[in-house]
Amino acid sequence: MPCGRNLSLDLRLPFRAANGGLFVSRGQGRHGDRVIDSHELIFVRQGRLGMQEEGRPFTVEAGQSLHLWPGRRHGGTLPYPPDLSFYWLHFQDSAADKRQTAKRKRSGLSIPQHVAVSRPERLEELFRHFLNDQETGRLLPPAADLLLLLMLCSVA
Repeated sequence: MPCGRNLSLDLRLPFRAANGGLFVSRGQGRHGDRVIDSHELIFVRQGRLGMQEEGRPFTVEAGQSLHLWPGRRHGGTLPYPPDLSFYWLHFQDSAADKRQTAKRKRSGLSIPQHVAVSRPERLEELFRHFLNDQETGRLLPPAADLLLLLMLCSVA
C-alpha cells in the first residue's frame, strides 16, 4: 500500500460563509434599515431584538434565531435594550439555478425564518468557534462553510 499520499476531498457546498460577529448592546440605537446582498443568520444570546423584514415584524428572544433574506429591506423595530447580545453571520447562496434550488428543497434542510433553537448552547458553541477562528486568521473557507452548515442544521 502506498505511503505518504494525501486524500483530496471536494468540499464545495451550495453556500459560502462570509463573516460574522457578536453584537453587545450599550442600550443605545437600533438596527439600521438596509437591503443587503447576502443572507444573514441572527442568534440572540440574551435580551430581545426587534426586527422587521419587508414590513413583517419579528421579536427575537434569547435562544431564538432569525434568518434574513438577501435583497429584502430589513431593520430594527425597537431600540436596543441594554441587556441585548446576539451573534450574526452573513452568507451567500451559490445555488442560483432554479432547478438546483428546487432539487435542494426536496432533499435538503428547511430553515425556518424565526424559530426557538432546540439546543441553543450548541449553536452558541458553533458561533464562538467560527468567530475565534475568524479573529485569529485560522478560518479557512471550507471550515467556515462547514461550520455554517452545522449552524443551519441547528436551526432547522
